[in-house]
Amino acid sequence: MIPAQAAGAQVTYEITASDASPNNNNNATSALTYSYVAGNYIAYDNGAIDFVNVISPASATGRGCAVRFTLDGQTDIAYALIRNYTDINRPNMDMQFHIWADDGTGLPGADLITPFDVTPEANLVETSPMTRIDLRPYANELSGICGDVFMGFMAPYGDVWVTQTTPAGGASNGQRTYLTDGTQWGLDIADDFHFRLVTTDSEPLPQAGFSAMDTGDNGIVDFTDASDVGATAWTWNFGDGTGSSTMQNPSYQYTSSGSYNVCLTTTFNGCSDIICQTVQVVLSNTEDIEDAYRVEVYPNPFSDRTLIEVTSTGNLNNLQARLFNIVGQEINCNMKPVLNGIEIHRGNLNPGTYIYELTTKDGIIAKGKLMVR
Repeated sequence: MIPAQAAGAQVTYEITASDASPNNNNNATSALTYSYVAGNYIAYDNGAIDFVNVISPASATGRGCAVRFTLDGQTDIAYALIRNYTDINRPNMDMQFHIWADDGTGLPGADLITPFDVTPEANLVETSPMTRIDLRPYANELSGICGDVFMGFMAPYGDVWVTQTTPAGGASNGQRTYLTDGTQWGLDIADDFHFRLVTTDSEPLPQAGFSAMDTGDNGIVDFTDASDVGATAWTWNFGDGTGSSTMQNPSYQYTSSGSYNVCLTTTFNGCSDIICQTVQVVLSNTEDIEDAYRVEVYPNPFSDRTLIEVTSTGNLNNLQARLFNIVGQEINCNMKPVLNGIEIHRGNLNPGTYIYELTTKDGIIAKGKLMVR
C-alpha cells in the first residue's frame, strides 16, 4: 500500500511479491517501475487516439488551443498533463503553457499564471506520452480556484502536435476544446484534445449571507454582511429597480412601503455566491388598508408589552395578528386578544424592528412596524 500523497506528487514504485513458504521466496519487478501523479484527475475525453493535430504559428485557425475544465467547489490546481505526439515527420517545438480564466462569455480570458515554455515529452520511442507540467510552484496563484478555467498552450516557435478523439466522444460532447487564430477563440465541436488537470479534493464554496434591520427612520434599512470569512467583494441589489452598492455593510433608504427582493453577491478569491431575501419595508408605524378600521400601537418602541388597538364599526371577533422579522420570516411570540385589539408580550423577542399584520374576515386590514428595545 502506497501512503496517501499530496496532490501533484510524482510517485515512482515497483512491486515485490513474497510467498508464505519458510524460504520466503520473493520476486521483484526491479527492472520495471511504475509511476503516477497523485491527486484528483479531471478529464473529458475517452483517451482513444483517432487522429493527431498540429498547433502552429503558420495555422490560420490553430495557433493555440485549450480545454475548458469545470472545478466543482474550491480547489487547488497542482498539475497539468498534455498528450503530445511525434514521429519522424512530425517533430515538436516548445509550447507556451497557459492557464486562462473564463472571460465571462465562456472563452479563455486573462492568464491566471505567467505563461512559460514547456518541451513536449513525445519521442520516437514513446510517440504519444503525457507531457507532465508541475504547477505546484504556482500555488499562490492556483489555490482556491472555482468555476471554469482553460488549460492549454500557444505555439509561437513552431509546430506542436497533440492527440485527439474524433468525433468527440467523451463526457464533453464536443463542448470542451477551443482553438484560436491568435486573436479570437472558437469552440472546436468535433474534437476532444487529450488534456488533464490534477487538483486537490474540492472544498465547499463559501456561502453568502446577510441580515437586515429597519432603523425606523423613514424607510432606512441597515444591511449587515454575514458571509463566510474570506470575502473580498460585495455587490448589493436592493430590489427596487434603482438601488445598489458595493459596500460590505451598506444602508439604503426606500421611498415606499413594500416587499423587496434584496440580493447580495459575494466574491471569494474569484469564486462567487449569491443569496436573495425578501425585505419588508413599512414607512409608517401603521398603514390602514381597510377604511373601516383604525389602528394605533402604543407604546412603540416597547420593552415589555405593547397594545395594537383597533377601532372599527365592524365585528372584531375574528381579529388575528401575525409578526414577521424584516426578511419576512414569521416569528412566534406571546400574543393574546383583548377587548380592543391584540396585546403582545416581548418574551424572547430580540431587540429590533418587526412587521405586524392584522387580519379579520375582511382579509388584511393593517400592517405596521413594531420596535423592540
